[in-house]
Amino acid sequence: MMDMCSTSEANPVSPGRKPTSAFKPVDLSSPYDRDAVAGKTILITGGASGLGAAFAKTWASHGAHVIIGDVDDAAGEALVADLRATTKSEHHHYQHCDVTDWQSQVALFKMAASVSPTKGIDVVVPNAGIGHDGVFDVNLTGAAYTVHLALFWLQKNEPGRDRAILLIGSIAGLIPLVGSAQYTASKHAITGLFRCLRGTSYRKGIRVNMLCPYFLEDVVDAGTRLVADDKIYGRGLVVGPRMVVQDTDEGEIKLVQIPTGTETGKPIWDCYAHDYHAAQAFVYRYTLLLVGIAKIRGWFGWLTDVSWILFKRRPEQQPK
Repeated sequence: MMDMCSTSEANPVSPGRKPTSAFKPVDLSSPYDRDAVAGKTILITGGASGLGAAFAKTWASHGAHVIIGDVDDAAGEALVADLRATTKSEHHHYQHCDVTDWQSQVALFKMAASVSPTKGIDVVVPNAGIGHDGVFDVNLTGAAYTVHLALFWLQKNEPGRDRAILLIGSIAGLIPLVGSAQYTASKHAITGLFRCLRGTSYRKGIRVNMLCPYFLEDVVDAGTRLVADDKIYGRGLVVGPRMVVQDTDEGEIKLVQIPTGTETGKPIWDCYAHDYHAAQAFVYRYTLLLVGIAKIRGWFGWLTDVSWILFKRRPEQQPK
């Protein structure tokens, strides 16, 4: 499997999509058009119930074509039947998909592209997740499979069509949930995936955003904003009470909620708002450092390396 954080020079910035080297924090007070999802083919894993089903119902009601993959066939088929009945559209589909099985996900993506009115996929939501046995297989490996396939299929879109991945993280991807070590680790991995991809995926015109629910109120609206507004790149939205960390007299820390309505107390807030700038600056400085070292060493350093390889390495270390 290719490195999902890499970009290929053979595939430059996709036509019809503008790359971005810095991402503006989301203005959550600004209005957005929910109907902008109309006509988009959206693939959701784990979409038969819970948050995935809530997304499916909302987006379908605004004209999106929803493709659902899940292991709960009864719930998935019932949901699609309901979507078709309420929207009067046959462009909603369900297929059994075990996200831990690579071939199962491959089949889901192929089906989604074949039944899409545009013969393509516009948005992918790796929503499948659990909190019990198999948490790493589903929450991490399954999500990685989904993202890998999304990066492949989204590039096939015609110029001008949206290309977006909405990662479903968690508040557990930002702070530890005591007593849920494996779940916390799996969601921290999703945060790491997001922070890596958002700095590279723009070269292929793919938007990568992340949603971190703490409780379900306002989650669907926040997710809809990230899917509908194609100007939002590389943002992570936390849905829940904003917290600050305070030290206690015992040397421990505790989370204290900031009252809603204050300048910083918001039910939805943008995490890692300036993280990308710091990462970009670090990479730039590190590259300059390497270039400087190379200039200092010059031919002398090159000859030293060659001499060490040819004459000073032990026989068992010699290249074969």
